[in-house]
Amino acid sequence: MFNGNVIRDTLLDLQTVSNITIHADKHVGRRTYQYAFNCDLLIRGAAIPVILCVPDDWDRELIHIYIKNPKNVPFMPHIEKDGKLCLFDLEGVLVDLNFQGLLSQCVERAVEILEAGLYEDTDEEFVREFSSYWSYLPNLLNMKVSFSKLQRSQIMKYIWEIPCRRKKQSYAQYVSQYKNTCIYASNETDYFRLKNLKGQQQNGLYCYINASKFIVPPDFRKPLSIDYFNKLLSVMEPLNKSVEINKAINSQLVVFNINQPNGAETCIAIYFKNGKLKNTIDGRFKICESKKFFLSPIYVEREDKPFLIKRTNENLYNNRRILLIGCGSIGSYMCNELIKSGLEEITVVDMDILKAENIYRHLLGMEYVGQYKAEAICQYFGKNIPNLNMKPVAEDIREAVEEGSIDFSEFDLIVSAIGNHNVNRWINTEIKKREIDTTVVYEWNEPLDIGCHVAVISSRNIGCYECFFKRSEYTGDLYDAVAYTEPGQNVTRNVSGCGGSYIPYGSTVSLKTVAIGMDCIGRVLDGRCEDNYLISAKGDGYYFSKAGLRTSVVYMKQEKEITVERLSVLTGGRGCDVCRR
Repeated sequence: MFNGNVIRDTLLDLQTVSNITIHADKHVGRRTYQYAFNCDLLIRGAAIPVILCVPDDWDRELIHIYIKNPKNVPFMPHIEKDGKLCLFDLEGVLVDLNFQGLLSQCVERAVEILEAGLYEDTDEEFVREFSSYWSYLPNLLNMKVSFSKLQRSQIMKYIWEIPCRRKKQSYAQYVSQYKNTCIYASNETDYFRLKNLKGQQQNGLYCYINASKFIVPPDFRKPLSIDYFNKLLSVMEPLNKSVEINKAINSQLVVFNINQPNGAETCIAIYFKNGKLKNTIDGRFKICESKKFFLSPIYVEREDKPFLIKRTNENLYNNRRILLIGCGSIGSYMCNELIKSGLEEITVVDMDILKAENIYRHLLGMEYVGQYKAEAICQYFGKNIPNLNMKPVAEDIREAVEEGSIDFSEFDLIVSAIGNHNVNRWINTEIKKREIDTTVVYEWNEPLDIGCHVAVISSRNIGCYECFFKRSEYTGDLYDAVAYTEPGQNVTRNVSGCGGSYIPYGSTVSLKTVAIGMDCIGRVLDGRCEDNYLISAKGDGYYFSKAGLRTSVVYMKQEKEITVERLSVLTGGRGCDVCRR
């Protein structure tokens, strides 16, 4: 427990704090606090007056420290608009939740911030927080952008769905109508289609800047100067086409994409009225003011793929061509993850139609019932993800190959999520027969969540899909030698007569299969697979045994939840008849 005396005593023990008094009002900024103290933070002999505040939920919000007179300190990083110090990024820092320890930690961090701001080069820190400082500027508008080919200046298109200016309406009144609306800009026409934007498209200027030194945000405490933007325009990559230069002159909206020296990208924009862009030096510009000049900064949210994908994976596979066979309970989720990993060139093959009975273990819902799964999945992602090149093939994979509409050799990777052993064996044999050097990732589930399997097969290595099947010594029947289910049992269900049979399992086992499969795919595309192998993930078997089914010897002998077996070992280094042939 703590009280005002504990806070005072803790502060007195710190050598960097002096002149401690109780703050007369517990209301600071926009908050009311449990405790508030005035004190000075000692920074290399200089005293910086601050207000130290303890919120009721200090264990979650930590201690708040405000600069008492923000205008008296230089413009520096980690100080918010109201003078509050941004002490920690709670996403990645471990903080001490003992109160005295936390108080000391927060004061120590405040001293570090102020010392760096007063005496060190903070340009790189400014760049890290550029967007935050930009958002503090007055008259801020909002914009969403999506650009391809970001590393050159160019003409873009933007749509701004705002009402027309009425007669006798002042410009200030007019501006107040669209303050909270959003501008959309892109150099891709598909972007506006995806957003369902039907307003008038106007020309804007996209400026790419490859900065030789850090470009920091303007001081939000001062009026925004046009000189700031003219300096940016003077170092932009010039337009190289006279047609683009002529279009740019009439632009009122400018987007700056700044590649900072540390590799960080800063994207900002401005909108102006009663001014003009003037071409100064072969493709570079300057904003010239006229009477009643008006300038609004714009906060930019990027929606282009290079930016969005950074939150997931820096290793993009956007130049790889993928063939996905099967868009059902595994394949639909597999397609989702392939796209979210950055893949763009995907051909999907499935002859089945999506039915209502499918949707509880399928990515798609009732909206797409009655459509071919391959076409529906392409339609779904075409609505939601930009820059995709998806091709649906609503045929049986065997017919598609035999007719020539699908050529296995044209793809960098084949993923079979069809879950049918007979079809997979045909794919395996066909690739071997044609001597195709394309790796195949096979994925399939076992009934009632007892487990799942993923196999990575390359013609260059020992072993293939056919190696998983053997013949019984007693009956001569072919059986799956890696299955968790004892051979000879009927594991299918049927609710609609002939052609309506299925293998029962939940969507969670499909998600597990997809997760394992995506890890394998990443390894294949990175060139980190030097052998063929089988991954088997074992379920708990509760529903399986409840249904009166028997597990195989393979299931009973597997001790670990997940096993990885090299086919060179599994086959004794010999492979099967298909391999050898």
